[in-house]
Amino acid sequence: MTRQLEAKIEQRALRQKERALLSVYGGLEDGVSRAGGALLGFTVSYRGGDVLMVLKADFPAGRMIAFVGAEDLPEVLSKAAKEAASDALRWKEDKWGRDEG
Repeated sequence: MTRQLEAKIEQRALRQKERALLSVYGGLEDGVSRAGGALLGFTVSYRGGDVLMVLKADFPAGRMIAFVGAEDLPEVLSKAAKEAASDALRWKEDKWGRDEG
């Protein structure tokens, strides 16, 4: 395999990953919006082989957070998007974020 062909394959794989991430992020935004909020962002942390995603959103009632856990990064992204789309995220008051402006 030539280096040029390898570079094309790598670029294609990168574009696929970018599209998947944008799709997941768009799905999260849409799901939160349907629930009445605005997605502010999310963080992902790795702990002991598990992945935890914390979503932050602004709702009319105030800042809220939701947690999604999975075994790896692709799984947590997919799970969060599916839960947002089906309105299955469990939102809780963001006690740490309520004073943010």
